[in-house]
Amino acid sequence: PHIFRRTSPSSAFCSRVNVEKNQFYWLPEVYEMIFDENNTPINYRYLAINPAFEQIINLDTSIIGKTVLEILPATEHSWIESYGKVVQTGQPIEFEEYSGALGKWFQIVAYRSAPNCFVTIVSDITDRKIIEDALQRANIELEDRVNERTRELQVLVNAMAGREVRMAELKKAIKKLRRQLLEASMKPVADDPMNEALNQMDTQRDF
Repeated sequence: PHIFRRTSPSSAFCSRVNVEKNQFYWLPEVYEMIFDENNTPINYRYLAINPAFEQIINLDTSIIGKTVLEILPATEHSWIESYGKVVQTGQPIEFEEYSGALGKWFQIVAYRSAPNCFVTIVSDITDRKIIEDALQRANIELEDRVNERTRELQVLVNAMAGREVRMAELKKAIKKLRRQLLEASMKPVADDPMNEALNQMDTQRDF
């Protein structure tokens, strides 16, 4: 059987577990929270870890009895704050967070197991996060392309609309000019260039 190591008399009851190996493999990790004189969480100590956790963090049972800041000095303080809140309030939490010290994403379930002690169930979700990030970047890139194409089409539509307006105004001006010629008793000739201009504008508008 595997026995969780005890690190001090004050934390002995946190790690009093004796189970067979196949059970121990899936047990949660056990920690002791360390507070300063103002009851602010400043560190935590490894009391027990299982083989699955060893594989996740690439460390072994030699870390038992040591603090996280001894083993991983670059650990973000947010981890200590989150676990400290669990110990102080007794409220369990579940969250996802990146560890810069380990270069991995983790999904954590943590709850208080005894005064000043807490346990965690840890899952490595790095691969899932990489896939999610790749999908998000691909979606952003696709959205950018769609937006760019939409802008190009809008410019084209605006240009065509402006051309239609200009052609309508020109056609109106030609008709006005012809009307003025008729009113002046000036009979248009058969090959009147204004007729040709009007016909061309009608043909282009059909396209």
